[in-house]
Amino acid sequence: MIEIKDKKNCSACTACVSICPQKCITMKEDEEGFLYPETHREKCVNCGLCQSVCQHIHFPEKKDIPMAYAGYNKNEDLREKSSSGGVFTLLAESILNEGGAVYGAGFDKDFILHHMCIENINDLEKLRGSKYMQSIMGDTFPKIKKQLETGKKVLFTGTPCQCEGLLRYLKKKYENLYIQDIICHGVPSGKLWNKYLEDKKINKYDLEKISFRDKKTGWKDYSLLFKYRSGENVREKAKETSYMRAFIKNASLRYSCYNCKVKSLGRHSDITLGDFWGVEYVLPEMEKNMGVSLILVHSDKGENLLSKVKENMVITPVNPLDGIKYNKSAVNVPDIPKMRASFYQNAENKGIEKAVKKAVKPKISVTVKNILKKVIGKQKKY
Repeated sequence: MIEIKDKKNCSACTACVSICPQKCITMKEDEEGFLYPETHREKCVNCGLCQSVCQHIHFPEKKDIPMAYAGYNKNEDLREKSSSGGVFTLLAESILNEGGAVYGAGFDKDFILHHMCIENINDLEKLRGSKYMQSIMGDTFPKIKKQLETGKKVLFTGTPCQCEGLLRYLKKKYENLYIQDIICHGVPSGKLWNKYLEDKKINKYDLEKISFRDKKTGWKDYSLLFKYRSGENVREKAKETSYMRAFIKNASLRYSCYNCKVKSLGRHSDITLGDFWGVEYVLPEMEKNMGVSLILVHSDKGENLLSKVKENMVITPVNPLDGIKYNKSAVNVPDIPKMRASFYQNAENKGIEKAVKKAVKPKISVTVKNILKKVIGKQKKY
């Protein structure tokens, strides 16, 4: 029986829900909008399967140091539409061209983020790009298992904990399964995102598209794009919005993100993708402010998949330590801010803008600190 006594010990991977033979575990939303498993005790037969797949009970072992590459898609249009270098699109196209299926996070018609299955290249747009919130897994794992057992190739992409959850649910290796995780900072809740839209008076039903990493103003200084059905485009500097400030400063993350067991250089996935921040210092010839991917390859299967798409890439090997030097989210667990405990409640009651101002204190430079000390010192004399 799964019983969550401490929220930091559940990442909502849904492995426990998917493996339960009695179907007595359901995902229930808490007051912050995050999902947690709830066991219907009257149906539970204490088989222990749910506990056997829980990654917070059984910590994953660290794997060897991966092969690392810097790379990007030669197709500049697709690269511009992607969060970093457009490598996911190439991997997905390779699987789809062989009659396979690709799973990833995409918005439904109501702009609720779900994991969904794509079997047509024309639908890849739904999965492309970052979405800074936690996706709803639903019955994704059982669907994947059914497809794998028919021999169908499957590419699953998600956060490291979601990928770890799938592997634990399956309990055996499938040669036709390819797993691509991401360098993950952490995840806010979908409820907080809806609250942000509400506070900004944005009617999501008037929207055609939302892009969290629009690169019209560049890869490093990306924007939050709202594309309306009327044809109007509204861009905001992402790092200046309250939602993204809370995310970047760790104020809105799920409690398990501060206790992530999967973050490491070596992983159980086949490939890890992320932004190659700092590429201008490592490979300055590749930096054109359009996005470069850091690619970590953890298995022969991952290397074989990557080799199939290299002809459509600009790619070069790098030292993996150079790759993560400026992207600490690959291996470091985020610090939990002091105001995290009250952040969501403040956001609900006072609005996200006020909640962020209270939780995310601006840094004061050393120069300003010294000036303040002198002023305070003079005041004390009087």
